[in-house]
Amino acid sequence: TFSNQKCMLKVKRKPILEYVLDQISKTFVDSRIILLVGHKSKSIRDYFGKSYKQLRIDYSKESIQGTKLALLSAENLVEKDNFLFTAGDIILEGSEFLNLIKFRKYNSFGIMLLSSNRDVAPTHSEIVMENKRVVSIKYPPGKLEIGPNIYSSIGTGFYSRRLFKKLKDSNASDV
Repeated sequence: TFSNQKCMLKVKRKPILEYVLDQISKTFVDSRIILLVGHKSKSIRDYFGKSYKQLRIDYSKESIQGTKLALLSAENLVEKDNFLFTAGDIILEGSEFLNLIKFRKYNSFGIMLLSSNRDVAPTHSEIVMENKRVVSIKYPPGKLEIGPNIYSSIGTGFYSRRLFKKLKDSNASDV
């Protein structure tokens, strides 16, 4: 949006991001989260500060250059081998986060939540899959293509730190 980040738009007097953090705090008690903030980040920092409920909050450097660069800016803040990534403007149940962790294969870069209904997130990355593996990520997605192996990213995944190297080696402008 023009005056606020989408995650700070209010639904029933609460920012969308607060609903997201509620689900994370119910699911991962006493956890540390890193918020990848972009333009208008001051409103997020002012609203949430350094903690929310039992969550400790750190912030990445401000990036307005897309998800890939925002993720790379947070690399030094990720302390463990695996991390959960979710968009701050999409509300999911905590069980969805746990399912990602449960179904991630140990030797993979990660697992992401996708939608086969491209109308759900037509501006999100287009993901092409073959044999349950990502073969291409297209952002911006361009013309809405429909097919049995074409999905929209929902903006949530559980990943290995090895993803950072893959992002650095990638020539895609955004993910």
